[in-house]
Amino acid sequence: MAESSQDSTTTAVSPNRVAEVKGWFFTTDDSQTALRQDIFSLQVDIRLHVRTLETVPPHLRAIYEGVVSIEPDFFSTLLLIHRLEWLRTTAQPRETVQELWNYMVGLDIEHFHVKMRALMDYAAHAVAGAADHFGQIPGESFYELYEWTNKSEGNCRRLGMELASLVRSASWLMELRDIRDAVVHRGGRVMGFGNPEDGILFQVYRRASINPIVQRAPFMSNKHVVDFQLYAAFYLAELLMFLKRLTDYIRTRFTLQQIGRGGRLLGPGTEVFHAWLTRLEEVMKPEENQGEPLISLSGIGGCP
Repeated sequence: MAESSQDSTTTAVSPNRVAEVKGWFFTTDDSQTALRQDIFSLQVDIRLHVRTLETVPPHLRAIYEGVVSIEPDFFSTLLLIHRLEWLRTTAQPRETVQELWNYMVGLDIEHFHVKMRALMDYAAHAVAGAADHFGQIPGESFYELYEWTNKSEGNCRRLGMELASLVRSASWLMELRDIRDAVVHRGGRVMGFGNPEDGILFQVYRRASINPIVQRAPFMSNKHVVDFQLYAAFYLAELLMFLKRLTDYIRTRFTLQQIGRGGRLLGPGTEVFHAWLTRLEEVMKPEENQGEPLISLSGIGGCP
């Protein structure tokens, strides 16, 4: 697959959908910001479900092995954005820290892309476990699963048409994959720009190139650099929307009972993520995007 630059038309952005993700946050009794997401409790629901069975079906084992890694890595990703925001406020009055600011920004944003790719690979394992034809689906890499689903309607049917449409809705991951692969495998680089008081600004360049990779509104701080707060909020929201729909599908398909009110995540980063989502919501223009989904579940290519 050829590498592609990003543009403003690749994924529709809707303030209504960002508001939906913001609705999953709540304030605890001790005034902390927490995130409720069913994917975080799915592993517990599967464990309780299989207690009633003589043996654990291999498809449920595959789903469990996929989802069990999602919560700790999502927590690590939120911890990463918390560290960047903390460093931004800490560095402003300290010149010695400011000197390191751009280097640290580049390093952490590179790691953000690595984590996002890993999270979707875990999701691919769960998707393969939930397929109509278990054992016939690539489940180690979401990119391979996405490309495989693209190849033919027959592959979509092996996976299950509803699940195939969900997989194909995650075209946004291909954008992150391009960046991650350019940096990790092809000598590209993530560079931080500006001072801490300017925000968390960055750009990505391919090897031996001065042409920026990321050029998508509404993430641009100006025509040259990207606002990471908006960028990260968007892609984390995309990820959560995908995981929510995947969890709903798995619960329905395998009649898994939800225990309690669902899983919740509490810790460093949840408050920062919520604040960044609020910023993303504010910079959008509702009159231009009204009614457009954050991610589209309609099939394309080989899937009707």
